[in-house]
Amino acid sequence: MSKITTSEKQKALYNKCKEQGYLTKAQANDLLKHCYFYNHEKYIGEILTRMVQKKTFYRFKRGEYRISKYSAEEAENQPTLF
Repeated sequence: MSKITTSEKQKALYNKCKEQGYLTKAQANDLLKHCYFYNHEKYIGEILTRMVQKKTFYRFKRGEYRISKYSAEEAENQPTLF
């Protein structure tokens, strides 16, 4: 089994949230629990916290995340190389 990097995990969480409009912590755990041998809830919670701190997500309710408006605007305004 190949190792999945943190950025790939964040990308998977972001895509799932974009797909349905929100992401619950339980859905994040189901999506990524195979990446950790044990205590996956703690590590996935840390990933979600970092994504909130980076303003990729915001906490809508306890255990529910949505894509931050700041994050979406930033992605649209990024210059491209080609």
